[in-house]
Amino acid sequence: MIKLCLFLDLNLDDYNVINRNSNHVPLSSSVGVTIPKKCPSLSREIEVVDDLELQYKARYKSDYHSQDGTIRKPRYVANRKGTHCVRVKVAPSSTGFLRVDWTTTELSKGIRYSMPYKFQIDNDSSDVPDVNPLYINFTADASGILELYLVLIKAKQDELRSLQLKLFPPFEDFSTASTSNSSKLATPSNAKKLIEKYQLDKSQLAFTLCTLSKDRQSSIPDWSTTVYSTVMTEFSAETGKKRKIACPKCKNSFEITINKAGDISYGETTIKRKK
Repeated sequence: MIKLCLFLDLNLDDYNVINRNSNHVPLSSSVGVTIPKKCPSLSREIEVVDDLELQYKARYKSDYHSQDGTIRKPRYVANRKGTHCVRVKVAPSSTGFLRVDWTTTELSKGIRYSMPYKFQIDNDSSDVPDVNPLYINFTADASGILELYLVLIKAKQDELRSLQLKLFPPFEDFSTASTSNSSKLATPSNAKKLIEKYQLDKSQLAFTLCTLSKDRQSSIPDWSTTVYSTVMTEFSAETGKKRKIACPKCKNSFEITINKAGDISYGETTIKRKK
């Protein structure tokens, strides 16, 4: 059994540790790592084990904590095998810190952003703030596989109006010149344009190994170790329902999609041949 601890802050003195034995939301596993044959204890490699689910249904904080006080069970990120956990493999028997980010897809060459959405830390209390990124203190067993149970929380459109997306990885970690460029990012005038511009309906999880600073007071991401999950697409009810209709004057049938606005789009024609 692998024991994972979750941290809410970069400063180790302020970390809020969450154990699996508590009622807090645990972390899961659905990603894997390649371990070199030489000196596995010194390996700085990590890999995603399983492809993540193609589609996921976005949930808001209010979906888990309703106004009448009802608390619903969390829905964890799943893999394509239907297992609701994310598996990450690190060097066998290693210990350290793992940073997990929720990011956009690569919008242009080498450019992606941190999602304006967050990971839920505690499903029992709505007072515990959600985070992105989150930090995990891990101790791997002989298999090196960590099981992470991750809950995704989407921000409502009125919350997006005051947000400005940040580049990932944070450019300030590389150079001051990059920092000045990151501050010039233009924010769309409304939430819908923000979602469209940054394609927030598609996202990935990023996993990065960290090292402790010399004073052992902070965690420093090693960006050379960052790996990404497969792309997850947000399922939208507005996508519409597909129907097949047959032409009354011939043997052809058509697949149509009727969206929420009532617009109709046509798919490929299916020709039924006479026997």
